[in-house]
Amino acid sequence: MRHRLVLTVLAATLALGGAVSAQSPSASPGAEFPSPSTGDGALAEALVSMAAGMDRIDTDPVGALADCRRAWASVQRVLDAGAPAADTGPVEALVRSCLDRLHGVHRLDVRQVHAITDLRPFDLAVGRRGVAYVLDGATGSVWRTDLDTGRTRRVVKRGDGTGRGIGAARRLSATQDDLVIVDSRDRFWRWRSAADLRLRRLDAPSVSGVPDDAKAMTTYVVDQDLGLFNAYVVDPSDSQIRRFSPELGGRGFADVSGYLVSEEDLTAVNEVVVDQSLYLLTPDGMQRYFGGRRQDFALATPPDDADLRPGHDYRDVVVSGERFLVLDARWDRIIAFDRATGEYLGQWRIDDPTAPLADVVAIAVADADDGSSPLVWVTPTGLYTAPVR
Repeated sequence: MRHRLVLTVLAATLALGGAVSAQSPSASPGAEFPSPSTGDGALAEALVSMAAGMDRIDTDPVGALADCRRAWASVQRVLDAGAPAADTGPVEALVRSCLDRLHGVHRLDVRQVHAITDLRPFDLAVGRRGVAYVLDGATGSVWRTDLDTGRTRRVVKRGDGTGRGIGAARRLSATQDDLVIVDSRDRFWRWRSAADLRLRRLDAPSVSGVPDDAKAMTTYVVDQDLGLFNAYVVDPSDSQIRRFSPELGGRGFADVSGYLVSEEDLTAVNEVVVDQSLYLLTPDGMQRYFGGRRQDFALATPPDDADLRPGHDYRDVVVSGERFLVLDARWDRIIAFDRATGEYLGQWRIDDPTAPLADVVAIAVADADDGSSPLVWVTPTGLYTAPVR
């Protein structure tokens, strides 16, 4: 163990160009480091603490975390004192690596599916059979991309459909074989790839228009055999969530009602998801509701909030098996939480600057042939996918 510890410190010392004397924490009392009040002294402390943490990362992760956090604090003291990043960079990278391993941080293996040059992505939905739908906010059109081949074509444009036709698309949601679209005239439409009449307007009560300030929309299948689903629309102006219940013949919605038992401030809501319960995502966290009543539920604070990445800004969420995958725009990452308990499970980041998690418009999850559920996301410059295991 001691041998491995000394090698770790020596490697870091070489990375620093020999500026720090490498000593094991168990070195003789006569072996001296530079004074902790100096930059070199604080970096030496960081190296020793980090090496101690790495040496017991598998056997005592709690103790290892304390060691690596001490190392991080030492690095921060040097930076706060005005030391150039070039002087602290090698040690800082090693300490980050130690903490990331303890925090369950993984790297995404990203594949760009389609480069976007002439669209302004506004929304995203992923259907079955590995297809993604991107809403072009500039024209109100919907584009369909095969996630395997990248083949892309426009499938819905303003004026398509019967009667006056569909207006500009405003929101998308995918359910089974259907793509559900809300247009600029506050109407619901269903698009189905394997149907003679691909685009059809869904009936809805005349008072059920979708408000202009609707923050989020989702659908939830209530009868898979008949293809019936509820639609939920977050309406901040009414402090309510509109629930559209299906007509049994499948032609649309028979009723619209308020889901929440009591009105709530919904102005901060970024996304809504529904399973047996309904969940609202805000920049700060997530609330769970059942039968319209708020439940005792919260997402755990990610462990790196106390060191590498304080704070968060949650922008989007999808369901992947028994996990919530949440987009944190503050740190350009995907965080996984347990759906039942809100427990932190891990996170994924990207090192490749050509496939960023910055400026993400929306995320979704696809069904793959191998049974996995790869993450799909769209930015102003491209459509991407990556497994999140």
